[in-house]
Amino acid sequence: MNPNQQIKFDSFNDGIISFGDYLERYDDNGDATIKEFAPNGRLYFSLSSIREQDSLKYDSTKKVTLKIKTPYVPLINSNHVVSYNDDYYSITHIEPGINHKNLFIYLSSYIESMRYKVEVLD
Repeated sequence: MNPNQQIKFDSFNDGIISFGDYLERYDDNGDATIKEFAPNGRLYFSLSSIREQDSLKYDSTKKVTLKIKTPYVPLINSNHVVSYNDDYYSITHIEPGINHKNLFIYLSSYIESMRYKVEVLD
């Protein structure tokens, strides 16, 4: 290694996200009134810019709102919900970095699956 070569360190100092499950339950009347976030873990992150090729690749199903870079953690998966600044996000895609030391996580706004009450009448 060249002694004059600069070493690049990753800094994850833009904030902390919590990832986990968003639990929604029906009450006795059939209304989805019980909703809570159950965190499984926390991660430090840095914001990344959404490139045009990212938008073309991952915007087909859901619009990507945020792209973040975190340390590589195998515990997080695309079924988790992310909480950041009292907002909830769905994980659209998780992409490991080239050296498998980082993860790039693509987030879209979370849409509650039980937001509306559906009744079937005979």
